[in-house]
Amino acid sequence: MSKMALIFCYSNKSCKGQSDSMDTFPLDQKAVAEVTMKLPKFIECIIRVAREQIPGRDNLPKKLTSFLSTMHRHAKGGSRQDVVQLTADANVAKVVKKHLPIILRVYRAYAEEDISDAKSTMNLRELFQLVKDLKQMDSKFGISKLATAFCGANAAMATGDDGTWEDWDWELDYEEFQEILVRITDMKTKTAEGQLSEKVDSFLANVVGKLVIKQAPKTVV
Repeated sequence: MSKMALIFCYSNKSCKGQSDSMDTFPLDQKAVAEVTMKLPKFIECIIRVAREQIPGRDNLPKKLTSFLSTMHRHAKGGSRQDVVQLTADANVAKVVKKHLPIILRVYRAYAEEDISDAKSTMNLRELFQLVKDLKQMDSKFGISKLATAFCGANAAMATGDDGTWEDWDWELDYEEFQEILVRITDMKTKTAEGQLSEKVDSFLANVVGKLVIKQAPKTVV
């Protein structure tokens, strides 16, 4: 891809403003080899590559899902043992359990299949729509951070991990959905005071719990 160096360096640029654009970004070809990036910038780079690489007018979450699926079919797997399951914390688990009726209602409404199906899952596009409806997407929490939470929830909840990636890694089951709600809360309130369990309690009660479901929840068979 001829734009790869440009995408890589532009993604790594700090403090991009509304007036910034890749079209006007001054690329220093000699400096490309020296550029390093941390995980959030790497994820931004992947998202920008997906937007350029996947043809058509599909929305960005759909393009990203397709690109990630292709990428991990060809990439070497790595260990996910260092990813901590946030819902395993006793206080967080207690809060999640208290709000399970709310969580289940939202999951039923946004997951592609009904909850009675053991293979019922939520993909990145559906999650993106949910977080938009919750009005949680903003300049500080964009698609790159949502994708980070998505990958983290999948990795943290994986059992019997052998370092490989299968198609189901790009879908959230019900337990992974609980995990990602906690991760979104943690990422959005990182600098706020208070315990994570308290933040999750507030998020589930005051944000998720007050969501107006536009479509009727899917029927449990």
